[in-house]
Amino acid sequence: MSQRKFENGDFAFVNAKAPAYLIQEVGIGNKVKVVEKGYDSEYHIETLSGKRINYVKSNCLDKAPAMSSKELLQSEIDAQQAIVEAAQDKIVTLEAKIRFLEETGQESFNENEFKAFQVLTIIEKGELSKLEQAQAIAKLVN
Repeated sequence: MSQRKFENGDFAFVNAKAPAYLIQEVGIGNKVKVVEKGYDSEYHIETLSGKRINYVKSNCLDKAPAMSSKELLQSEIDAQQAIVEAAQDKIVTLEAKIRFLEETGQESFNENEFKAFQVLTIIEKGELSKLEQAQAIAKLVN
């Protein structure tokens, strides 16, 4: 059996050999964490914001340079802050869904109706410019 390039928990950098989807998702040169060794030379990785990406070939990843203890700790802080920010965004979305159900008096949740309701709410708020409204609506759609 051959020696593996990475072990679980190792940090790596995405390189230019990565497929387009990975480069678009993570970016060349950005750090990821190896969370699981897959079959043969594949790895399951996680972005610093916590998104898991499966079946990444080892030739798409370069070994992370050695970091000082301070850099490692800061890296972990950055990763944890990204997780907290993602959780805060999720909480805001869930609270908006509850308000939608309360305001409409519905018992069951429908994602499409919620998005339409959000669009109407954005339009009804007269405080935003048309560009700001368009940006807020585009964010909902994506």
